[in-house]
Amino acid sequence: MRIAIDIRSLLEPCMSGIGEYSYNVLKRILEADKENQFNLFYNIRHSVKTKPPKFDYPNVKTLGYQYPNRWLNLSLRYFGRPRLEKLSGDPDLMWFPNFGFMNFNIKVPYVLTVHDLSFERYPEFFTPAHRLWHKLIDCRRMARGAAKIIAVSENTKNDLIELYGISNDKIDVIYEGVGEEYFKETEKLSHSTNSGQENKEIKDDANMRKVVGKYDLPEEFILFLGTIEPRKNIEAIIRAFDKVCNTPQAPSLKLILAGGKGWNNEQIYDIYKQAKHRDKIKFIGYVDKEDKPALYSLASLFVFPSIYEGFGLPPLEAMACGTAVIASNASSLPEVVEDAGLLVDPYNVNELAEAMRVMLGDDKLRQDFIEKGREQVKKFLWRSCADRTLEVINRVGGLF
Repeated sequence: MRIAIDIRSLLEPCMSGIGEYSYNVLKRILEADKENQFNLFYNIRHSVKTKPPKFDYPNVKTLGYQYPNRWLNLSLRYFGRPRLEKLSGDPDLMWFPNFGFMNFNIKVPYVLTVHDLSFERYPEFFTPAHRLWHKLIDCRRMARGAAKIIAVSENTKNDLIELYGISNDKIDVIYEGVGEEYFKETEKLSHSTNSGQENKEIKDDANMRKVVGKYDLPEEFILFLGTIEPRKNIEAIIRAFDKVCNTPQAPSLKLILAGGKGWNNEQIYDIYKQAKHRDKIKFIGYVDKEDKPALYSLASLFVFPSIYEGFGLPPLEAMACGTAVIASNASSLPEVVEDAGLLVDPYNVNELAEAMRVMLGDDKLRQDFIEKGREQVKKFLWRSCADRTLEVINRVGGLF
């Protein structure tokens, strides 16, 4: 069977969550499947220098094009040309790891992964340009046209049923995974309570020292890692941290906000400028993938009070690195975190501040959550995600 896969998300200069998902699943599928023929296709502007990852297998072919993106999408939407089947090598089946192309006249069956419907639930978190983009793509129509949908959580599945009228039996829930590199940090370090003098093992590790120097990290800090945008509820983190700084639990505590800039983030920086303890708050920007495990491991606490997540990978990555987690009780996060993290109302700043204070002030409680987190994250592995995804693709291919 010839399977075409859209790999455009792998060409982003700073790989997003969609790119991480696509790469981790695709890498493991190609390692395991030597029977099917895989056509990896993409379109990219001529000026973009990023190249797709190279998968050196005899049953893998990469097809790249340099059409102007705006022209290509408009032509696909209004004229149905050029046909995606032709661009992707006349496959028997296609897999789209996310919404994307403005083309609904595909003649071959396709599997679609849906990560979330945040743009439907919370359009106010998106710029007018992004809202227009989602409208032009017509995600509802693309979802309804799929032979099978992979939802990354039960929460996303429920949104598809409620908002798009997709039938229950058309959707398979396949959880995302945590990379092996995060578990390696847990194996390497005892990481007991990760504060003060108890941090010696971490400081003595060469990679940890490199990350501390690269991002100029303080001795003790609370960490957030994610895109700097309103949906992540970073304003609440800043306000809650301001309250915690007034308590005995935080004499030298800092707040590290890590991640690339998203859209509509001006108010986040305004709140930061108004914070009483802004001198203890630091934005460190996009974190290189290879530095993330060390960053998580160095943190005293990881906070992720997001308003809406289709899955929510960062809390699991933090757990794999042996760091206690506070997360939102909204959307998919309770489903993913369960009782391995302290769940709070994302709209209640006082509750978030109290959770930070309690977790930092009670070493036994924090250690209990660290141990629960280490067990919880074992349920989410990329190998399992890739195997189940390939199983769905082969099952759909066998029906046509």
